[in-house]
Amino acid sequence: DVLAIITLSDMTSFSAIIGAWWRPLPELELAIAGRVVPAALSFDGKFTLSNVPGQTQFTPQQLEVPGSAARLDLTIPPTAKIGARYRGLDGGREVFDVELDLVYEAWSLLERYDVELDGTISLFVGAEAPDTLIEKRWQDTFSVRLGGTWNLIGQAPTDGDPMPVGVGDLQLSLGGYWESAAVPHNYEHLDFLSFQRVGLGIGLAGRVGPLRLKA
Repeated sequence: DVLAIITLSDMTSFSAIIGAWWRPLPELELAIAGRVVPAALSFDGKFTLSNVPGQTQFTPQQLEVPGSAARLDLTIPPTAKIGARYRGLDGGREVFDVELDLVYEAWSLLERYDVELDGTISLFVGAEAPDTLIEKRWQDTFSVRLGGTWNLIGQAPTDGDPMPVGVGDLQLSLGGYWESAAVPHNYEHLDFLSFQRVGLGIGLAGRVGPLRLKA
């Protein structure tokens, strides 16, 4: 047994994401966005063989792979997102906001990794490198995201009314999300751990003069 390392890259690809938002009321904003053109990636590279530390001791000549080449096609799928944001206003300034987003991602496009390998494996007296097929069978995912920001000190300005330099503010943000699993049972791998997940996040932002810090 030896360790095989496949190195691939694709420096260019094309995709398209469009979106729009509408404010029917001063307190309410609605938005929609999505990747309408999937990003098709065509990876090219090569693969190398090396000894398994502490287990094998093949010579460099035995580990050579003349004509080494590798290829993999992968598609980043289309997505769709809708969201609504409520703004708590007081005297024309924003005191807090709450936002709800729903996200759909068409990961069922990823059925398998079909890695095409070329080259001669010297370990087996000139055997041709076999192609590698890894079943993925991913599923479409859905997620719900909810969060908001409270302006503890000072109040965030509304559009067209920037806060003067020197006015300090302190903002506290809190949010969470739930996302369904893309990886079905019995097809788990270590490359992408896209299981069903729940997450929470908290953030703090402050402004002193012209500086704004976030954590």
